[in-house]
Amino acid sequence: MHLLPSNIVGKWKDKVRLGEQGFFERRWTHVEEVVVFNREITFRFNPNTQIPGPFDVKVEYREQNTHPPKIWQDKIERLNGALRVRPPNAIWGEIRLYLDDALAFSDIVLLEDIPF
Repeated sequence: MHLLPSNIVGKWKDKVRLGEQGFFERRWTHVEEVVVFNREITFRFNPNTQIPGPFDVKVEYREQNTHPPKIWQDKIERLNGALRVRPPNAIWGEIRLYLDDALAFSDIVLLEDIPF
């Protein structure tokens, strides 16, 4: 929902559901969890996927809306565990994960330690 323009959210908010129930019977590759710790971003994938790969994986990281994004790409044979990314000199910005050119995850991440 957060990727939709604000004038469109109202149209789709009652039709888009988040949660585990009924999600492709949880048989396909999808991001289950994203953890940021010690300046590293860890993507955890469905460990029970029937199609663990191979995937063309692309990660884009854009520090505080700067251009262009830093890009990491690779072909990964199996995605039924974790993928770790450590953007260099990152403090906070937008991270996007693509699997076979399809957006699988997008959000703002804070990589700097919080003093409290």
